Amino acid sequence: MLDGRTDALVVFGATGDLARLETFPALVGLVDRGVLDAPVIGVAKSGWDLHRFRDYAARSLRENRVDPGAPAAAAMLGLLRYVDGDLDDDATYAAMAREMGEARRALYYLEVPPFLFGRIAAGVSGVGRAEGVRVMVEKPFGATWKAPSP
Repeated sequence: MLDGRTDALVVFGATGDLARLETFPALVGLVDRGVLDAPVIGVAKSGWDLHRFRDYAARSLRENRVDPGAPAAAAMLGLLRYVDGDLDDDATYAAMAREMGEARRALYYLEVPPFLFGRIAAGVSGVGRAEGVRVMVEKPFGATWKAPSP
């Protein structure tokens, strides 16, 4: 998957606008090119189950003019797993680890605000899923500066 060594993709913030607008269609492209065939575990706090998460992803594809029934899209939707939970709760990371199964070389994709990065790293480490992994950060670092009003 992706580079021949990654065996799971874990997307934190998987029910947000970035996932809806960009991530799900991009994942279909990766499946279509034959570089994504591992579980894709979405982690978010939306009160959803797997069925609703897959429906959200399918709606995202339709919004982006991708047929959810096309072979690559259907395959991507089948790879999806979902963990609903608070990123401050260790149980969320335990559930994530269960969804990952035997995967040990994950790519963690952070589509969350920067203040959550450290907490996610601690949670992933706390369930023994930090060694040999990679992290991709989607959000910009720092803060936007706005000049004071005169």
